[in-house]
Amino acid sequence: MVLLFALLNQMIPTIARRIGLQLKFWINLFHTIYSNRVTHNDTKISNALFSMDNKAICVIDTDTVMPGILHYDFGDAIRTICNTAAEDEADLNKVNFNFEYYEAYKKGFLEKFSNSMTQTEIKYLPLSVKTMIFII
Repeated sequence: MVLLFALLNQMIPTIARRIGLQLKFWINLFHTIYSNRVTHNDTKISNALFSMDNKAICVIDTDTVMPGILHYDFGDAIRTICNTAAEDEADLNKVNFNFEYYEAYKKGFLEKFSNSMTQTEIKYLPLSVKTMIFII
């Protein structure tokens, strides 16, 4: 068992480097394929202001607005909207992904943005959710 832990300790830097290279590849691919737009870059649910009857009013915390890829905004929103636990939950048994919320958010997002998106951007929208876990 000690030998196994020693071996794993030696492999961790290599694994981390490979993950980093893969992430760099995906980020470069995103920037090559997708056009820059004005993005919020912190689209967690707590940065949306709602009325008393739960209607969205506006986005707040706009100090992060800059040119970016709308996939970052989509992925970051999904990261917080679809998580069944608090963002900093230590008990991973409480963490799950709400697919019903994902489908509802994706439907609304595409209703508003699909006319200004390429078919490639629409096709790879789900990839943004997976990518965000490496960026945040």
